[in-house]
Amino acid sequence: MLNTSKYDISSYAKQLCSDIRYVRANNMLGNMNTYIQIVKGKGSYILMDKGIKVKEIHPPSSVKTSWYSDKIRFKRDGIPNPTGGTIKIMSKKYNNEITVVPVSGRVLLKEGQYEK
Repeated sequence: MLNTSKYDISSYAKQLCSDIRYVRANNMLGNMNTYIQIVKGKGSYILMDKGIKVKEIHPPSSVKTSWYSDKIRFKRDGIPNPTGGTIKIMSKKYNNEITVVPVSGRVLLKEGQYEK
């Protein structure tokens, strides 16, 4: 039987990870108006590209998120601006983490190993 809760949290985490990597790549190419804006209190985020809202992503209803910043963007050298950190994506049974490494700007997704 397919576990939709696990699939939902994994899909959301992978989408967010992909969007963060997209922002990093664009910032490194000099497009500093590309960033992720966190929507406070909702756990959702908005992807801005060249200052234009591209999409708004909402987590599944059973998922809570913990953000390290209200905006995710990078410097031209790929280092997070102003800092990196860990985004926690949690449900009752499953947890994922996305870490933006402060020194290098690498974006790492940890999933599956935190199941309760």
